[in-house]
Amino acid sequence: MKILPFLLLSIFFLLALSACYKGAGTDATAFPAFFNPVRPGAMQVGQKSRYLMLRGQHYFDQNNYDQFEYLPDTLIVEITAQNGPDFTFKEYFTNGSAPVGSGSYVVYQSNALTYLARVENDTFKTILNGAQSSRLFRFGKVALPLAHFSSNPTSIQGWKTTLPVNQSFITAYTTNYNLFEKVWPFLDIMIDNKYLALDGPGATYIYESQTGIARTSSYSTGALYGYGFDFLP
Repeated sequence: MKILPFLLLSIFFLLALSACYKGAGTDATAFPAFFNPVRPGAMQVGQKSRYLMLRGQHYFDQNNYDQFEYLPDTLIVEITAQNGPDFTFKEYFTNGSAPVGSGSYVVYQSNALTYLARVENDTFKTILNGAQSSRLFRFGKVALPLAHFSSNPTSIQGWKTTLPVNQSFITAYTTNYNLFEKVWPFLDIMIDNKYLALDGPGATYIYESQTGIARTSSYSTGALYGYGFDFLP
């Protein structure tokens, strides 16, 4: 006679669990794969990460860190194939996303992007031809050193680091960063702002070779907004 209450309780639990998966903005069957995120220094087919898109303001205001908002857009980045040293990356938005922004950021969730990446000379490199693009790596070809940076300790506040705004190339690191309740013990930071002096774009990459990519962001001197993607655990 106790079987019926048990069955009812089990059904209720499964329905609640299903609702949580749907609230995460992805298919329930794919959800466990997010516990195997894309790791630049240890890439494998099947790794998958998800990111929440952000829009920030006042990048050049040294005293303004928290002027940013998250948009209702969840980006999936997964490794789908390997051919020798080259891994195929696939990017797409989840159902229910409504991408906004400017330039190539206005891409609907049905438009999947693919490109290659490899590890070469202890560096993670994206390989994009002239017709390819990436949302996570906004300006195409990126080279992220896998060895830890050891100078310029900093912290992350809002959508920026607390380093002085610069128009050059700089590397740094931070420790014990909490993002969406996931604590990253160590993160390398690469800021490529050398083109800002020419009114070009700048980009920041925050990652750790064996644990994943925590954030990428891009901005320019002439744009009102900058955009980025934060890792969702």
